[in-house]
Amino acid sequence: MIRPAYCYLMVAVLVTVGASALAAPVYVWTDAAGVRHYSDRAASPAARRADQSIRALAEPADSPATTSAATPPGASHTPRIATPGPGARIVDPRGEATISLMIPDGLGPDERLIYRLDGRVLEDAPPRATRLAVDRLVPGRHELDVELVAHDTPTGRTDHVVFEMALGAGSAAGPTSTPAPGERAGRPPS
Repeated sequence: MIRPAYCYLMVAVLVTVGASALAAPVYVWTDAAGVRHYSDRAASPAARRADQSIRALAEPADSPATTSAATPPGASHTPRIATPGPGARIVDPRGEATISLMIPDGLGPDERLIYRLDGRVLEDAPPRATRLAVDRLVPGRHELDVELVAHDTPTGRTDHVVFEMALGAGSAAGPTSTPAPGERAGRPPS
């Protein structure tokens, strides 16, 4: 005869195992043949978390004059990652990072941006957005690249930054970012 205490223990174990399996992240990617794959492991460089969202916080107007910062004459028309700064440590309970760019003279009408995070293209990123929020980043070191593309041709104008994500309490105001040594703390450009 099965004892009731043994049954309760088995139910508790099954519920615990089932709950942890449901909490595992799901990754999605599309292969070269156009087949969409789902897995509990990132088995492809193109894989991304299915529950990860990328949203634009600001998009430039079509007129470069409205998006240009004070730029010295002759400055390179190259995107510069303003946040996160090199070596920054971002603490947020949702694993959210805000990405801000500065582009001298703004984006031209036939220009767009390609964002890469840890080597994979952020396909959901709006191509003209200069401020993005990416959530559900795993804790640890991340590499961010931004490339300027003109007339669907890469220009070779890129910027690269390495930052660290840490899950933590954060604040009601959003993610906190600790600048790298020698960097100035402050708000990212709007």
